[in-house]
Amino acid sequence: MNHPAAPLNVLLSQISTMVQFSLIGAIWFEAGLVPVGMVQNKMASCVGTFFAGNMISSSLTKTNAFEIYLNDKLLWSSLKAHRKPNMQDLVNSFNKVGVRIRN
Repeated sequence: MNHPAAPLNVLLSQISTMVQFSLIGAIWFEAGLVPVGMVQNKMASCVGTFFAGNMISSSLTKTNAFEIYLNDKLLWSSLKAHRKPNMQDLVNSFNKVGVRIRN
């Protein structure tokens, strides 16, 4: 399941998306709010704005959550450990609950 991002980050992501599409609209309809070079090359400017906006939006909602559960028991939490697990972490986590992993 997804781990929710902080509410402030979700709000900032939504604002970023609104700014992104407003800028694309201003470029496409030549609103006079954007530099002439962007209007002269509309397609590249719109695609670039779309990709840059999506990168910003997704970076704001990224949580780095990586959780491993066996039934209802938490075996590994990247949120608690503040890092991704290595293979030894996973083997140790499974060994604690009686699941043996062979090499």
